[in-house]
Parts: sequence; C-alpha cells; structure tokens
Amino acid sequence: MLTLSQRATAPIHVEFLGGAHAGEQYDADYSFCPNPVCTCGYLELTLSRDATESGEARSPEFRFEVDILTQDLVSSGRGASEYDRNMAKAFIEQMTEADWQTLWGLYAGYKRKITQETPDTELKTRFPVAEIEASSLTVGFHEILPFGEDITLEMDGRSFLLDDQYCVRAQCGCTDCFITLIEEGRPGQDAREQDLPTLEIDYQSGRWRVAHQGGEAVTLLERVADRLVSEENRALLEGRHNRLRSLYLMYKRAHHQPKRPATDKVGRNDPCPCGSGKKYKKCCLPR
Repeated sequence: MLTLSQRATAPIHVEFLGGAHAGEQYDADYSFCPNPVCTCGYLELTLSRDATESGEARSPEFRFEVDILTQDLVSSGRGASEYDRNMAKAFIEQMTEADWQTLWGLYAGYKRKITQETPDTELKTRFPVAEIEASSLTVGFHEILPFGEDITLEMDGRSFLLDDQYCVRAQCGCTDCFITLIEEGRPGQDAREQDLPTLEIDYQSGRWRVAHQGGEAVTLLERVADRLVSEENRALLEGRHNRLRSLYLMYKRAHHQPKRPATDKVGRNDPCPCGSGKKYKKCCLPR
C-alpha cells in the first residue's frame, strides 16, 4: 500500500507502506501536459528522498510518467532507465484508488486553472467541421473545452452535471441549447450507456421542451427546466454558446479555408469564403 498526501513543504509526500520499499518516504515534484484541451492524463513524477532521513550520502532520484486515466505507466517511457522503471512499477503496484483520486484532483485542478488563464486565441481546440457544416452537428462545451467550468444543479437531494451542447455552424443564428442531465455519484453503468434525459432550451425566449425523457419523471424535468430558464442561467448558456461559436470560427479559418481556383478571385466586398457571413475585407483578407 502507498499513501499520497500534500504538505506545505512539498507538492506531494509519498510513503511506501509495503513491498520492497516499505518505510521509504519521498517528496514528489510533478508536472502535467500544459495543453489546456489535451486529455492525455499524463503526469510526470520526480521522487527524491531526504538524504538526512535516508542516511545515504546522496539522495536518490527517480523520474517516470504515469497515465492517470488508465492507472498505469505511460507506455512510451521517454527513454526511462531500468532504475526509474523499477521504481515506477513499485509505485504503481502500491497505488490505491484513493491515491489515484489524489492525483486526479491535482491533474483536474491544474487543467481547470490553465483553461481559465489561457486566451481563447491560444487554445488548440478541434472541431469536426465537415459534420457541423453538413448536418448542423451539435458539439458539447466540454467536448471542446474538457476542463471548462462545470454546470451543476441540485434537485431533491440529487446532484446533476449538465452536459450542454450547441450548434456552431457558421451561418446558423439559433439560440438553442441541448442539455443532458448526468447524475453525479450514481453507481452502475457508464454515463454514455445510460438512458439520460435531454432538455432543449431556447436561452433567448426562455422556451423549452423535453427532447428525450430518458429514465426520469417528467415532473422532475419540468422543475429542472424552470431553473434553467431563469435570467441568470439563460445568460450563462448564451455566453457558453458564443464562446464556442468564436472558437469554431477561429478553428475553421485556420484549418478549413475552402480551396478556390486560381482564376476565381474573391472581391473585397464579396462574402468571405470562410463562411462567417462577413465581407472578405472585414474577415480573412490578408493585411
């Protein structure tokens, strides 16, 4: 067994309670993938012992990567030495579910922080442009910004995470939001395998409908919808929709400019070929 805890003097304190390293204690520095929208789950750990405590002339140091999602070592290894790999295996073997949750908390907290601090113009988001333009495919806020701010709702002693999805097609001006209710802490099936209810909210007019009842009572969904169409929540949904639209337009301009024949020139006052609806001179015309 292994215990992980945070202390004032080091990011993580690691103590082996069993196995070949039983009784050994380490200070662990850590670093995550700095891309706010990457969900690789990789965590690099550097374990070092206090030479005064270990009685050794030189404090040993181990460096390795773990995957928090698979709860295993990162297969690439980045050329880790046998010395590091052996410690990494011992570390993984001793980890408990509570230990993995500690690492997940650090990982998610870091990702949320850099998502908030990184300007939208620097976010390396990705959109399925072909599907969006062909069929108005909706995209989820957390599909694009995995560590963006959550929307949660308490109802009858139950806690729900709201998965909000929007149409971001360049020439669509709809104000609809599709919200799927995912009950937090519910044991059993993965959320993707459950029959989850979905509401359609028009945040501009305040109108709503039950798009899919799922396994919930209509009365509960009605009360949830009444909460969601409050002025404050409608403003929140509009802000998230506008942000996704902006990110989509930036991505589409950068990665999916339509190819035009060399003789088919775009006039300054023609509609921009990126599909934004603006004049070419006000949009993608090189300056």
